[in-house]
Amino acid sequence: MGFFTAFPPKIYPVGDRLLPDGPGFSLQTAGTLAWAAQAAYETSDRDKLQTILTGWNWTLVDVFDQPAPGGWPLAGAKGFVATSGDATIVAVAGTEPENFEDWFQNFDAIPAENGAHSGFQAGAEAVQAELDRLRAAGRGIYLTGHSLGGAIAALTASMLETAQAGRVACVHTIGMPRPGNAKYATAYNAALGNKTFRLVHGADLVTKVGPARMGYRHVGSVLSCPHLGTFDVAQLVPPPEIVDPGEIWAIAAAAAAAIGIGPRNDAPRYPAIEPGAQDAAALLPNQIRDHLPDCYLRALNALPDVPPARP
Repeated sequence: MGFFTAFPPKIYPVGDRLLPDGPGFSLQTAGTLAWAAQAAYETSDRDKLQTILTGWNWTLVDVFDQPAPGGWPLAGAKGFVATSGDATIVAVAGTEPENFEDWFQNFDAIPAENGAHSGFQAGAEAVQAELDRLRAAGRGIYLTGHSLGGAIAALTASMLETAQAGRVACVHTIGMPRPGNAKYATAYNAALGNKTFRLVHGADLVTKVGPARMGYRHVGSVLSCPHLGTFDVAQLVPPPEIVDPGEIWAIAAAAAAAIGIGPRNDAPRYPAIEPGAQDAAALLPNQIRDHLPDCYLRALNALPDVPPARP
């Protein structure tokens, strides 16, 4: 359970979270999978996670915290596998702000042989090993993740689709960094571009990690909204990505705000369990605050307006 990323149990919704049969985009599916991505941060408290998923009428299959194979001591992936009817859901946790290993994985930006970001590829190989062990089956696999978890989910989907075409139902990512270079993005979009949907809220800086100037590209369709705005399905843009030329300025603005130069965020109070995390989030500049999961859930109209409190 992360200091920043654990939510009070009462924040999580209750009621069936159904998934569609087809790969098309809907805000309802995006909201469901955004909540699954948030729940992936709760895997260190299995009883809590079990209660959350039971409230959605999902069945928890397994929790994973897998090191990457092949000599990557500081890379891996954690999350859970669940089922809803005959669908399988794979949710991958993202970067814990206080976890050095996660940041090592984010900034290991050397491309792998297939053009994927090496750190993210290592995490995807860890998830692939988990799914091979479970032999997940059904009408399709739905993959999701926030931040680093989104990139690992996308790369895992690519590996699954290569091994067995049609196995992936859809991929939803929340605040995902760029997962690979142009070679990787082209191959990915040919296989899964119409099944992959990437959400970007406001000035979220993490979506600019894997710099375009180093050749990195996003995959799938993108749906963006302004700071503290809401997502509108009419704004969904299919691949390929239009590279944002302002990424260096966004990084500079975040650095300036972090040291007290310029405005900070005006977001609602962060619904973390730990009061210290709530206070810390209030000090973050927009470029970082816009990345936190609650902003995405609010932008999807999926987060009730409940004041944060201890469980």
